[in-house]
Amino acid sequence: MIETFQKINDPDLKLILVPHNVDDKSIEVLEQLLTKNNLDYLLFSDLKQDSSKKVLIINVMGLLNKIYHYANVAYIGGGFNSGIHNCLEAAVYLKPIVFYGGDDYHKYNEAVDLLAMKAAKNVSNIADAETAFLHYLNDKSEVKDVELKLKNYFDKNSGTTEKVLGFINWV
Repeated sequence: MIETFQKINDPDLKLILVPHNVDDKSIEVLEQLLTKNNLDYLLFSDLKQDSSKKVLIINVMGLLNKIYHYANVAYIGGGFNSGIHNCLEAAVYLKPIVFYGGDDYHKYNEAVDLLAMKAAKNVSNIADAETAFLHYLNDKSEVKDVELKLKNYFDKNSGTTEKVLGFINWV
């Protein structure tokens, strides 16, 4: 993801990294990687006000589902070997999604649905990721189309809890 971010080279673009593990050792490894790639970063726990840093590392738990609100495009990384990360957490904010799902994404209805409606792109390498991000960052009409598709998707699929409770009461 860091390589893709650097290749895009947009002075206004910022990267928010939300690692799976936020223990000191994992954050330290991420900090070393960013430093090696000459990227200025800030830890969320040190955030006092707006920052001119290009990268924000979320080093606390429980914020991921709220952070998607601030994204232009969401990259859902990792987790595909033992299960897919939840693509719907980002999609509910009507954001285009890029993810690496290999061939395993077929097991997850939400990933299949998002790809079918062209609200997400499954990438297999850095070049694919760069192309996908540039597509969504540069094509505002496509993003509006994704927003509309996702809104319709959630409108159509809402009310599941009521359906299940209705079934339970019926039985």
